[in-house]
Amino acid sequence: MNASKEINQLEQTDLELKPKAGLLLIGIILTAANLRAPLTSVGPLVSSIRDGLEVSNTLAGSITTVPLLSLSILSAFAPKLARHFSMELTLFLSLILLTIGILLRSLGGIGTLFIGTFLIGSSIAIGNVLLPSLIKRNFAHKIGVMTGMYAVVMNFCGAIGSGISIPLSLLPGFGWSGALGCWAILSLIASLFWIPKLRNLPTTSKGVQTSSKMKSVNLWSSSLAWKITLFMGCQSLIF
Repeated sequence: MNASKEINQLEQTDLELKPKAGLLLIGIILTAANLRAPLTSVGPLVSSIRDGLEVSNTLAGSITTVPLLSLSILSAFAPKLARHFSMELTLFLSLILLTIGILLRSLGGIGTLFIGTFLIGSSIAIGNVLLPSLIKRNFAHKIGVMTGMYAVVMNFCGAIGSGISIPLSLLPGFGWSGALGCWAILSLIASLFWIPKLRNLPTTSKGVQTSSKMKSVNLWSSSLAWKITLFMGCQSLIF
């Protein structure tokens, strides 16, 4: 009798976890879809932005440089934010920040263009760092499959963003600002799938334990860290 009760409890637990895992999987896929497209969609439209805002070639070219600078600067702060707020909440807030940045960028002013671009780069920097860690934590037995799926979706949507920018800008009433602003819909939808994960956030004590463990690892002397750096660097070179 006890054995049958335990089996029933385990089956009930599995049924409860499957929907949660499904929502998490959708959230990861949608988040990955937002990690390249808001950046790759700008390149084909640089000349249109330059002519529309009447700026110099140097200033127009810096539009694609600003997010790269924010990526390099803010990536180091993502783990600290995750330890303080949890990975789920940090990813959710980064998607909200991404949505705000996309909307600001598409308002049509020079100031809002660069402020929005910086916010976009900052939010993507957080996603770049935390999403692989989240996959490793929640899908420990399927890291290879999940990482492959995340990478494919991220690069595939990046290619789509680059390919459809000009056709979108040619639609009536769109222009370059409309072509860039439509990506806010995708980031907003992605943020909605993280809301259910915010109900059971880890306590501060867990964050302290994670922090102490991470401090004991010297990344500069870790062969695994250098291998991952080489792999991700080669992936970026493909782009």
